[in-house]
Amino acid sequence: MQAHIQSVVAYFIVTFGVQAANHFVINTAHYAREQIIAPEPFLWGGLASIAIQGAVLTFLYSRLRLRFTGLSGGLAFSLLMGAFLASYIAIAEPSKYLVSAKLEWFLTEASASLIQFAIFGLALGLIHAKFGTHVGEKTDGSR
Repeated sequence: MQAHIQSVVAYFIVTFGVQAANHFVINTAHYAREQIIAPEPFLWGGLASIAIQGAVLTFLYSRLRLRFTGLSGGLAFSLLMGAFLASYIAIAEPSKYLVSAKLEWFLTEASASLIQFAIFGLALGLIHAKFGTHVGEKTDGSR
């Protein structure tokens, strides 16, 4: 349980940090050009989404941890899930909304997602290597 809670917190911190920097510091001009972006975004909607995603991702990882062991396993799992989640943001959104430059949208969103899920994957692997137990595994690692 400790690994799950710490992983959700890590996802929250990493995601908020990377996405806030992406939207409000690094790529402000990019988002300002797009007419689909609310001038005053509803922060709580984004925070709720981050919490739900973090809980789901860490729940899944705790069930699959023996297939994705250690630091490299956490990274691989997170990048796989990142590809799943980012495919909508980077590919589907510019395909259905009026964005000024589809390639720029794709590159911006794909880059931010890659950074976000790489950092989270490393954190996930570290947290679960130290505190995690697989479902059906005792706290000492035995079955």
